[in-house]
Amino acid sequence: MRKAYKWVIAMTVLVVTASGCILLMSGRTAQMTDTPLFVAQYALYNIYLYMVAFLYSPSLNDQADYAGIVG
Repeated sequence: MRKAYKWVIAMTVLVVTASGCILLMSGRTAQMTDTPLFVAQYALYNIYLYMVAFLYSPSLNDQADYAGIVG
């Protein structure tokens, strides 16, 4: 398994666990009315999506392999 996939799996488990803890401790309605908690969870999702997109993007070395295919 590639190293990037291990990071994605670990980050997914971390984000799901953190989100579950937030929802279990405060509840969905309390979470929507507590602004700092809502913003923190929103930031957690944004950072997670940014990291997943970064880890799945091709490296610069891979682009040299595709240069011969196009053009």
